[in-house]
Amino acid sequence: MKHASVIIPTYNRSVFLKKTLEQVLRQSYPSFEVIVIDQTDRHPPDVTAFLTSNRTRIRYVRTETASGTRAKNLGMNIARGEVILCLDDDVDISCDFISKHMRNYETECVSGVAGRIISSGSRGRREPRRCGEVTWYGHVISNFYATRRRSVSHGGGGNLSFLRKQALRCGGFDERFAGSQLREETDFCLRYLKSGDGGMVFEPEAVVFHHAAPFGGCRVTDQAADPLTYANEMYFWLKHLDGRLTPYFVLNLFVRFFVLRGRFGALGFWWTMPRKLMALARGIRMGIGLYRNSRGTARRNG
Repeated sequence: MKHASVIIPTYNRSVFLKKTLEQVLRQSYPSFEVIVIDQTDRHPPDVTAFLTSNRTRIRYVRTETASGTRAKNLGMNIARGEVILCLDDDVDISCDFISKHMRNYETECVSGVAGRIISSGSRGRREPRRCGEVTWYGHVISNFYATRRRSVSHGGGGNLSFLRKQALRCGGFDERFAGSQLREETDFCLRYLKSGDGGMVFEPEAVVFHHAAPFGGCRVTDQAADPLTYANEMYFWLKHLDGRLTPYFVLNLFVRFFVLRGRFGALGFWWTMPRKLMALARGIRMGIGLYRNSRGTARRNG
């Protein structure tokens, strides 16, 4: 039986964190540890008391740097489990949740598991035709509310498990992804699968209900006005896809954030368009800079 390490990064979501931890501690799987990487400024007294009273059951690490990717890497480095299970701090899970992940590792052809993620917005949706894919032209398909088991190339970072040794071998999560850290888990999964022999499966029975707290974590109020959103997208594209298609990708970003999002994009509130176009231009430059910096670091280390 493999030992599991459940890693929960948290930032300013005290009430949600306490409820999530209570459910994790009630898991039926017999061999697991819980690692909380806490970046919260200050907890209410009841949450502080809860964390203190469970210090024998929770490996608690306090860090001042607010970064989800850094927190997950820190958790992986100190983990004792053969399997890492990354979980968000604002989810509900059933008592056999860990078991549903771990049963997939009984076969050697599986090296990663993407769990099902549902929310109030995904209820009632039809079964998606595609799930957990990245197309050759850069379209990242998630649809992790699906109900059918299948092979996937990436999973949602708040319900994702993988082998610790292989994750460390591929370099862990890329801490250059910042802000909302959009695409950081997709980037990790693509690199992770290239570094090993097994594949990744989507396990619909390992389900979380994601509350999508409007505060804390790496939540961004308006992605279309945040340069880091475009920087993350551009950086991901240059790392994994055909650089010759970069003009197409820039156009794709404009269409996605300025046209298809309706009132949430720049065209919905036309007076915000100049500011968001500036964010787009700045983000693209930042993404190119991140990529060049990563290449330079790789050459120096290689």
